Amino acid sequence: LVSVTAAAAEAASTPVLRIGDINAMLAEQRRALEAKWATLADACPPADDGSLLSPVELKLSIAVKHLDDCCSQLSQGVDYIEAMLKKQLLDAVGRLVTPADFQRYMDFHGQRLFKPEYAPKPFCFAVRRPDHYPEGTLTIEHLSPDRSRGAIHTSGAIHTICRRVA
Repeated sequence: LVSVTAAAAEAASTPVLRIGDINAMLAEQRRALEAKWATLADACPPADDGSLLSPVELKLSIAVKHLDDCCSQLSQGVDYIEAMLKKQLLDAVGRLVTPADFQRYMDFHGQRLFKPEYAPKPFCFAVRRPDHYPEGTLTIEHLSPDRSRGAIHTSGAIHTICRRVA
């Protein structure tokens, strides 16, 4: 009896909906859509009338409008969660973390985490043909904005972990 009460209290305190609640909401959503389709089907001329709109087109337009509403709600929900996480990160760190800050963090910890022979190295390789001098280089560089001039410039090759094959 104690474990049932504890499980019920735990279920009541969680912010996640139970599967029964989700199924009830989906059933209500379906019922509302079918009621809307029935209302408009009565007001619409029959399909063999030759008119521009038939019940099928009305049903499709209602379904597409509903899908648009669902997508809009999803987008708003994701935006809310993203803003909440950003606020929590700002509160925890105390400032906005830029890509350059994160790169410096990864470079520092990469030096501590890897042995020197396995550490990430700049992605920069000579392009050559057999028995010829290098004809160029292949580099993947990261771009960083220059805040003083409003321009974007390269700030070096990205660091990658590569395996050399002889």
